[in-house]
Amino acid sequence: MNKLIATILIIASVLILAFEKKLKLGLIIDVPLLLITLYLILRYRLKIASWFRNWPIPKFLAAVISSLPFMLFEENMNCLPTGCRLIPPTIPILTIFIIALLTLSIFFKVRSINKPVIIFSIFGVILEMTYGAAANAFRALPTPWLLFFVAWVFVSYVYISVVPMVVLTEK
Repeated sequence: MNKLIATILIIASVLILAFEKKLKLGLIIDVPLLLITLYLILRYRLKIASWFRNWPIPKFLAAVISSLPFMLFEENMNCLPTGCRLIPPTIPILTIFIIALLTLSIFFKVRSINKPVIIFSIFGVILEMTYGAAANAFRALPTPWLLFFVAWVFVSYVYISVVPMVVLTEK
């Protein structure tokens, strides 16, 4: 039953995201959509990761590939600075960041995903606030909105890094 509910929610999320860009509902749809799908990712991370780990390819490559669907979904939700495209121009940069995260996790022999994901997300917030496509816009925001978007960026980086880290670290 849980698989059915998760599948229905994921399909509904993709459909809502597709139609939401035409309806221009913005944060009204984006916030619950990202948070609900993040909850599902966290809840079913082991099952999602096992699907990628079962591929007959090296675990590192499976981890990198596992980040792509989440990047595409998340970046198409947050597409204002770069324009809405099926494959946003930020995907190659984020893929490099994921490769760096995974490489450092191997180098430091990480066993738990918590610290690397949190550090990666903090790095993402700092990067977005200083060099990101919307860095100037972030600095011009009033404090409450700035705090909201800092949390939003943090959640976005968690969103794209959880499954690859599970693919890499779980046995």
